[in-house]
Amino acid sequence: MILKILVSFCPKLRGQSGRNKRKKQKRLMFRIYGNYKLIDSINNILHEDVGVGKKTPQKTMNETTKILNYTSLKEIEEISNWLIGAADQYCNEYWDELHYKLRNPIIEVS
Repeated sequence: MILKILVSFCPKLRGQSGRNKRKKQKRLMFRIYGNYKLIDSINNILHEDVGVGKKTPQKTMNETTKILNYTSLKEIEEISNWLIGAADQYCNEYWDELHYKLRNPIIEVS
C-alpha cells in the first residue's frame, strides 16, 4: 500500500462584492492520497482518534487513488498534532515546514 501526504498552499478566491474586487489568496490544504481501502481506514481513524469530521474521499484521474482534503486550519492543526505525537523525532524538516505553514496559513497573491 502506498500512502502520500501532501501539505501545500492552494489558491482560493476570496470574493468581495463589486466588480474586480476579488482577491486571490493561498490557503493551507492538507491532502492524503491512497487507495480506497487505505483512505477509508485513515478517514475512520482520524474521525475516531482525532475528532475531525469524516470526509468524502475525492476521485483522482486514475480509478485506484482517492484523496482526503482538509482545508480547515483547526482540523489540519489537530491532525498534525496527533501525527507529531507519534513521530516527533522523525522527519524534522517536514514538521518544521508544517509548523511554518500552520503559523502562516494565508498568503496574498497579486
